Amino acid sequence: MKPGDLQFDAVRLGAFALTGPHNGPSFVVNGQHQLGAFVIGVPEYSLEDNDHHRHRSHRVVPHDNVPGPLGGDNLLGRHVGLGRQSTHWLHGSHLTSVADDRALRKKPNVVLEWNLEEAVLSVTNWKDAPARIRSRVNFSIRRAVGLTKDPPPRCDDPAVAYFPIDGVARLVHGDLSSMMVGGLGSLFFQMLHPHAMAGVAQHSRYQHDPLGRLRQTANFIGATTYGAAPTAHASIERVLSVHQSVRGVADDGLDYYANDPHLLAWVHAAETSMFLSGYQRFGKHPLSQRDADTYVAEMATLARDLGAEEPPTTLAELNTTLDTFRPELRLCPDGVIARDFVVNGFVEGLIQRFVYRLLILSALDLLPPWSLEMLDTARRPTFQRVLVRASTHVLCPVVRLFVPPTKPVTLR
Repeated sequence: MKPGDLQFDAVRLGAFALTGPHNGPSFVVNGQHQLGAFVIGVPEYSLEDNDHHRHRSHRVVPHDNVPGPLGGDNLLGRHVGLGRQSTHWLHGSHLTSVADDRALRKKPNVVLEWNLEEAVLSVTNWKDAPARIRSRVNFSIRRAVGLTKDPPPRCDDPAVAYFPIDGVARLVHGDLSSMMVGGLGSLFFQMLHPHAMAGVAQHSRYQHDPLGRLRQTANFIGATTYGAAPTAHASIERVLSVHQSVRGVADDGLDYYANDPHLLAWVHAAETSMFLSGYQRFGKHPLSQRDADTYVAEMATLARDLGAEEPPTTLAELNTTLDTFRPELRLCPDGVIARDFVVNGFVEGLIQRFVYRLLILSALDLLPPWSLEMLDTARRPTFQRVLVRASTHVLCPVVRLFVPPTKPVTLR
């Protein structure tokens, strides 16, 4: 069998392919791009499907888990055949790289001489390459913000859905790019209440598992925004049940309780304000004043079901609510720790950290000046804020290219 004739099941399951700068077929093992070779990396999510055993039988190594030039995989622990020699590896071991192997043999076409049936995948359908790339980047972006699973099926039956299927909440929450900015803004806003911050500091592992906390929030927003009423109510009950034990004494000596209607009102107002502000500034479609009021009214339904006291139903009421809380707000010692943790970030990689920093600066720019003073964060000069805003306006469409917003439903 010729190398170009090989085609494994993993290709159909979402493998990711790149081509090298040279002509003619050339191959490489384990998803690493060596010497312009043809590269295959199997996304992590494709190993979690019902065809996992087929990947194991083909000895496919996930692209994300390769520790070295050709490295190995902690999950599968399979051997990889390299033609005339067969190198086995365990956790922490190392495989000879293509460059090293080629230098030793001094054969220009040594890659083509390998036993491709052991560890090399070939793709014959080039038409699917763009879709595979989009799928791969989509997965990487979603995983970076804690979204490791596909969203649950959305309910488009107006008689059953929790939120209006043609509502503004679905439009706002369906745009991941602007929600990333608004979500970070809401974290800064919420940490200004010492009782809310005490609950997070004393009952949360956010510093050890920040993506886990983001994932919980994202799952809750997804279930209540796009789910049927029973699904949404079940998510609300789970949150309330978890919050039953989130109680204690804050640094001011006063008791706090996560299900306190007054405290829930603050958290709700902070989130609603920042989600809406993020979309108004960076969302795909402009929102009118009526749209903004509608969004606040839709979110009030969720606030009432969570037990928040007197949630606002218009944008004007929302701003009044935020002003009403100002005497209670301050940056407590736990808030300082949380602020620094969020600002410094928890992502790795040069590009990822650059993007994260851009999102942080955009999120802080959403906050009202008085809250920045409380956060002890200087307001950036005008030219810096303009530059950050312009850069984020470029970033958001790129994110939408790979993670498209949910399509709104129009009722006739």
